[in-house]
Parts: sequence; structure tokens; C-alpha cells
Amino acid sequence: MAAFLGKNFGPMQRIVEGCWDQATRKSDGHPGEVANSMIDAGEHEVIGKLLNELAASLPGRIEPLEWLVELYGRTSDSFRLPDALAHLGDALSTDGQLERAKQVFEQLVDREPESDSAKRKLNYVLRKMGLISAEDTPRGRRRKLAG
Repeated sequence: MAAFLGKNFGPMQRIVEGCWDQATRKSDGHPGEVANSMIDAGEHEVIGKLLNELAASLPGRIEPLEWLVELYGRTSDSFRLPDALAHLGDALSTDGQLERAKQVFEQLVDREPESDSAKRKLNYVLRKMGLISAEDTPRGRRRKLAG
């Protein structure tokens, strides 16, 4: 399909935008084959822009955030992937999907082991799950030593 479309994705971008607009009205609307064709043809910036706009217009919806993580992982975008993982993990945590949030934050910490923010997010979820206490975190240990 990508070979048939050539490199002029302007009209296709409008079609994809329309499809995503429809997808926001349905629970199962994945970007699908058109988006995959655009990504394969190197048009991942357009897809990323559309997905970011979709995520911003649908606060509380997890799917666009999952699609962003999928996109940035597929295109090996090491600059944008950590931010997408953090947003997805936050959304999952807020939605009460703690096991999935834990997995996402573990992936984020694996990618950025020096990131205090990523570690704090993971520890927050672990505390909510009852897997660690506040004293088990670095901040909790510092308070205990100072007290």
C-alpha cells in the first residue's frame, strides 16, 4: 500500500485524521494499516503529531498514549519514548491500572536508570500496590536516619 501512495501523504494525512476522529467515538479505534504504512514510509513525525493532538484532546483516554509509546518504540525514538512512557504510566496509575503502570515505569527506569523522576513514579505505584512502604524509598530512609 505504501508504494501505491508514493510520498505525497497530504491527502492521506487528512484521511487518517478523519479516521482518528471516528476512532475517538468508538472504543476500539486503533490507527491501523494507514498509519503503519505512513510510518513505514518515514512519515512518523506526522503520525506523532496527530497522536499527540489526539492524546491532548482526549484526557483520561489511555489508547492514544499507548499508540505514542508504540510509535516511538517502533521508530527507535529514544528522545520522545521516555516522555511517552511517563505519560502512559501516569494515566494508567490514575486509572487504577497499577500493575500495568508498574510495568511501564519499570521500563522507564530501565531506559533511564539515573532519572529520579522515573524512580519516584515507580516507587509511588509500588507504594499504592502495597509492595513497599514509604520507609523503603530513598526519601523515607533519609527521614528515618535524620529522625
